[in-house]
Amino acid sequence: GADNSYYTSGTNRLSFGHGCVDDSEDSDVMLHEYGHAIHYSINSNWSGGDTGAIGEGFGDYWAGSYSYSTPNGAVYHPEWIFSWDGHGTGNQCWAGRLMNKLNLVYVHSTYYGAHQGIPGGQSDELWSTPLFQSLITLVGTHGKTRDSVDQIVLESHFGIGFGPKMRDLAYATIAAAQALQPGQPHAMVFTQKFAHHNIVEDLTG
Repeated sequence: GADNSYYTSGTNRLSFGHGCVDDSEDSDVMLHEYGHAIHYSINSNWSGGDTGAIGEGFGDYWAGSYSYSTPNGAVYHPEWIFSWDGHGTGNQCWAGRLMNKLNLVYVHSTYYGAHQGIPGGQSDELWSTPLFQSLITLVGTHGKTRDSVDQIVLESHFGIGFGPKMRDLAYATIAAAQALQPGQPHAMVFTQKFAHHNIVEDLTG
């Protein structure tokens, strides 16, 4: 009956809460929790560093990427995550999260846990925002496919060991973009979006 969903790595199961709106009615919730399963499938030692915030932010991106590809996804609040469970009208369960928090600034000496309050928003949003903004720029402005962006985001996690910081994974994402989409704007866009938050240094000029 709790309004909470989660992934359990030990049993490799997803569990969905039934408080307020049933979480399994919202595809964003299901895909977000599956994002945690993806992380543990790629790296069974997924912990330490900024993995708390990265895991939540990646799950939000993974759900938002799918939602953006649906017929109304690009026009009905694409920046919302948990559109039904978290941004519903009437008896709203909770405030949901956003993937356009352009005001957030990364501090490399800080360790970012899951759902951590930071100046201007939440740690999860600090990671989901540059990923999602890269997606909508590459798809909406450059005409690239969602699959090409998702592939880069996934590939960046391979070879990442224990305790990555956001900066580590951001550079791995840019390297994956350069390797998978040479000569295309993917690496440039990821660099610009990460640099906007001070996660990496903008070397694109």
